[in-house]
Amino acid sequence: MFFPQPQINADERRYGNGVMRRNANAQPLAPPIDRWRGFGYNPATMSQARETTVRRYPVLLEYDTDYDGFVVEVPDLPGCVSQGKSEAEALSNIREAIELYIETLREDGDPVPPPRTTRLVEVAG
Repeated sequence: MFFPQPQINADERRYGNGVMRRNANAQPLAPPIDRWRGFGYNPATMSQARETTVRRYPVLLEYDTDYDGFVVEVPDLPGCVSQGKSEAEALSNIREAIELYIETLREDGDPVPPPRTTRLVEVAG
């Protein structure tokens, strides 16, 4: 994601992703967070983004003739279901549904279930 960079005054220096001001004694002050709010930066969201881990949930993808598209569900997250006219659209939609599902669990203070390990079994027949 791209965030426009604010203008930097002569008494400021760029440190990493942010800008820090220095006072007359050359002591670094806190980054000017309020300056970034207009550019879509939210410190609460950014700290949550750093704390999140990547989870890989198995999904079931099936073609539904009645819908004339794909329906996809996440067995590890009860009620997390989405759909799309193409396979790619269905997978994109379920990714968003999983993110919203996990966000809702966290807001409610509920634990986020870990993904189960799945294996495929071949049978003759």
